[in-house]
Amino acid sequence: MNLDDSLMTAAKKLAAETGQTLTEIVSDALRERLSRTQSAPANRPSLPVFHGAGLASGVDLSSNAALLELMESQRDPG
Repeated sequence: MNLDDSLMTAAKKLAAETGQTLTEIVSDALRERLSRTQSAPANRPSLPVFHGAGLASGVDLSSNAALLELMESQRDPG
């Protein structure tokens, strides 16, 4: 494993300050990071689901310009 020099220095300093080994510091940090990664999907907000018959008439998903024009026309009726 190759670590950035500044990261290694900071880890060694933390190990000396806390009386832990460098292995313990790296293991704790890795364990903490892995636990956050595994629990992340549970923290995702739920997205709204809309039901309907499909696209409204006049919607062309292949054209960004057409979509923008349609959205702008619905926002500003004048």
